[in-house]
Amino acid sequence: MLREDYAYHEASRAKNFSNPCNSGYKVGAYLEAHNSQYFAGNIEHPNTSLGTMCAERLVLMQCQGDKLTPKELHIVSDNKLPVFPCGVCRQYMSAWPRLRVTVYSADGNKKVTKTASQLLPNQYK
Repeated sequence: MLREDYAYHEASRAKNFSNPCNSGYKVGAYLEAHNSQYFAGNIEHPNTSLGTMCAERLVLMQCQGDKLTPKELHIVSDNKLPVFPCGVCRQYMSAWPRLRVTVYSADGNKKVTKTASQLLPNQYK
C-alpha cells in the first residue's frame, strides 16, 4: 500500500471515532509526527456547540501534548468533494506554517494538499 493511500485509509478509519450527535457530519483525521501517529474523529456535545471539537484540532492537540512537531495531516469527511478545515482549525494549524494538510473526498478519489500557511494566508499573529 502506498504511503498516501495508507494515510487516507487511516483518516477514513478514524471517522469511526466520530460522535457528531448534533450535525451527523463525520470527519476523521490522521496525523504523522516523526515516528508517532495520531487518529481522531470529531466530537460534538449534545447540548451546546461550545463543546464541539474538530478531528483536526484533536490530533494536533494530542501531538502538541507529546511535545512533537506535526508533519502531515490527512482529513476525510463524508462529502463527495474534499472539504477544508474550519476557520478555528486553520488558525490553530497556523502555529505550524509548513504543516502539510491533505483533504480527501469520501471515496479518496479527489484530494487537495496545501500547507497550513496556504490555508490561512493572512493569519493573526
